[in-house]
Amino acid sequence: MISSVLAFAQQVLPAVSGSADRRVFYAPGRVNLIGDHIDYNGGRVLPCALQFGTWCVAQPRDDGRWHFVSRDAEGRAELGIDDDVAHLDPFWARYPFGVVRALSEHLPAAAGADFAFFSNLPQGGGLSSSAAIEVATAAAINGLFHLGLDAKALALAGQHAENHALGCPSGIMDQFVSAAAQPGHALLLDCDRLDAQPVPIALQAQQFVVINSATARSLAASGYSQRVEECRTALQQLGDFASLSQVPLEVLHERPLDAISLRRARHVVQENANV
Repeated sequence: MISSVLAFAQQVLPAVSGSADRRVFYAPGRVNLIGDHIDYNGGRVLPCALQFGTWCVAQPRDDGRWHFVSRDAEGRAELGIDDDVAHLDPFWARYPFGVVRALSEHLPAAAGADFAFFSNLPQGGGLSSSAAIEVATAAAINGLFHLGLDAKALALAGQHAENHALGCPSGIMDQFVSAAAQPGHALLLDCDRLDAQPVPIALQAQQFVVINSATARSLAASGYSQRVEECRTALQQLGDFASLSQVPLEVLHERPLDAISLRRARHVVQENANV
C-alpha cells in the first residue's frame, strides 16, 4: 500500500529539494463496539481502530499557502490561513483545512504545506473517514512543524474542524480513537474527562465483521444534529448535571420530561451503564 501512496504523491505534489522534506502520516478509521450516541453526552465508549485508514503525504511550505489534493475525491484546494473555510470548494477540503485553522495558534509565521491524501476507507460508510483525514492532517502538521502535541490535542483539533468548519456537532470519539488507538486493543474512553484506557482484545474463534453496504451517508446531513439538540434539551430540563451521562436512572422518572427528552436521556444513561 505504501508504494501506491508514495507513487500518487510523486505525481501530484510539487518537487522538493530532498526526501527529508516529504513525510508520510497515517490515521485509521474506526468501529464502535459499544456506546452509541453517548460521546457527545459525556459517556463512556469502546471503539477500536481498523486496518483501513487514510495516509497523508505532506511537505512544508514557507509562503503561508496550504494545498490539498486527494486520490479519492475530485478537485484541489489552495488557500491561506485567513481564508474562509465555510464556503471552501471542493467540500472535502474543509476537513483538513479546518484542522489547519484549529492548530493555527501553534504554527510559525508564513507556515504552509502541501498535502496529498490516499485512503482505503469507504468514504461516507460510517467508518469515520472524516476523522481519519482530520487526524492524519493534525499528525502531519504536528510532525512537519515539530509542535510536540499529544494524541488528545490532535483529536481535539479534528473535532474542532468537524464542529466549526463542517458545522457538525459531533463528539470526540472518532478522532480520539483514530489518534490514540493501539494494535490489538479497543479504547475505553471517558468522553467527559477525556481519559482513555487501552483494553486488550484477544479473539480466538471469534471475529468482528464489518460489512460495507455501499450506502453513503453524511453525518452533517443526517438526523445526527437533531439528536444532539434533543439531548441538549433533555439536559436542560433535568438541570443540575454537567452531562446526560451523569444522571442516575431513577432521576429520569422523578423529573417532568417530555416524551422525546425522556427517550433520549434514558438511552444515554442505560447505554453508558452498558459500557
